[in-house]
Amino acid sequence: MKPMEDTNRSPSPERAKARLMVQCAHWLRSGWEVGQGERLPDPKDLLAWVSRLAPEADASEIANHALPVGEWPDQLTMNGTWAKLSGTTIEWALGLKDDFGEWDEPEWWSDAVHDDFPGFPDPAQWRHDLRLRSWEELERQAMIMETCLWRLRQGPQPDPDAAEYVKKLLARSAAIGHVRLAPDGDLRCSDGRSLADQSDEEAQEILSIVTERLHALNWLTGQEEHYGDITCNTIVGWLWDEEP
Repeated sequence: MKPMEDTNRSPSPERAKARLMVQCAHWLRSGWEVGQGERLPDPKDLLAWVSRLAPEADASEIANHALPVGEWPDQLTMNGTWAKLSGTTIEWALGLKDDFGEWDEPEWWSDAVHDDFPGFPDPAQWRHDLRLRSWEELERQAMIMETCLWRLRQGPQPDPDAAEYVKKLLARSAAIGHVRLAPDGDLRCSDGRSLADQSDEEAQEILSIVTERLHALNWLTGQEEHYGDITCNTIVGWLWDEEP
């Protein structure tokens, strides 16, 4: 992640609105792929909407929506399902949600999406009052999620040789108000348990949540211009040599 003093390269509110719509369209289309399309918009309408969202929707995303229902690969369907997490993160960034929510819990779409998106709005005409939160607020949240992702990548139970170092960095993150710790010094999950007490399956689900939300935050803070170029291969360097 770039240092705090870097120039703000956040996307415009119009681009953020368009990306929110693209992510929602992916999520809706994934519903068709898993056999839950009876109450969802017709895939042809989703394709037409995504096509109008170009250039924010790139050629590969439009091509994916052009595939017949049932022809999405499993990974693409899974990505579409998880697109709700990045989408709701963008909603928070645009002020459609007051709170970011728990770091390890999925979020639901706002009333704005439920009320307005069935009409397939044009981002340039939709909710002119929306503005992105300050770059500092977006960056702080990205740093929090980056720390959580770094911890998750160590596995529920870190190697004994690494466990002390993990807790040292988490203590530094807690000292600057970024994360909450369980009594054992590990990350405190929203269910009150330590991350170390989560099963492998639970930890994997949390990993997916955090990765998807950090992907959106890295785009919102200007890691790369194009959403598809964003990575979560970031490090918690700001914690390494700082005393709490």
